[in-house]
Amino acid sequence: MIFFKVANLEKYQHYTDRCPPWIKLHRSIFDDYEFSCLTDSSKLQLMLIWLLASQMDNKLPKDEAWIKRKIGVSTPVNLKPLFDNGFLKHEGGDSKLLASCSNDTHPHGGTETETYKPTETEKHIACEKEFEEDWALYPRKAGNKKKAFACYQKTVGSNLEGNRPKFQTKMREYVASVDDHGYLYYGETFFRNWEGLEVSNIRPIKQESFDEKHEREMAEMRERLSANRN
Repeated sequence: MIFFKVANLEKYQHYTDRCPPWIKLHRSIFDDYEFSCLTDSSKLQLMLIWLLASQMDNKLPKDEAWIKRKIGVSTPVNLKPLFDNGFLKHEGGDSKLLASCSNDTHPHGGTETETYKPTETEKHIACEKEFEEDWALYPRKAGNKKKAFACYQKTVGSNLEGNRPKFQTKMREYVASVDDHGYLYYGETFFRNWEGLEVSNIRPIKQESFDEKHEREMAEMRERLSANRN
């Protein structure tokens, strides 16, 4: 994952709180030529990114779809003009992958690979992104989404690379085993219990409404009366 930050955020945002409820908007932006050259959409996105950066210690994943969801805009996010005009820059001053590996000499000869270990914030961001994609794929989005994410984070997020393929396989098999998606478990229920779910043993039962039950009973009664007359 590549990360980026807002240029000079520390210079213009003087706050002691690492997660401030507000940021300062300097009127000097009216005299900034690069800012004036941005489209209206880019100007709005930049100001919202400033606010988002203040909440994330000025370290944001370079994932335009994720940024779009977090800042709540309807138009696609385009970070390129913000990088081109110097408002954003890559974390560490370059675009190296933070998850890259470095080879160190082993004390007994040869080499061993040390893998970059993501921070808890980075793990949460990655887990949230994968959850949103998997939640969008599940046909019956019912129940409490926040609770579904908490369960997903606990069972899948502990090892995204290893557990997510298992989760997706179970979801595909389960959905394929149920012809009528109205019989599927609520999204919250599936995301909580997916590990122990035996697809071969599923016997989905759909609750009848009062009208459906009444219609079924009347139909059964008509069949019995018809059989008695015959």
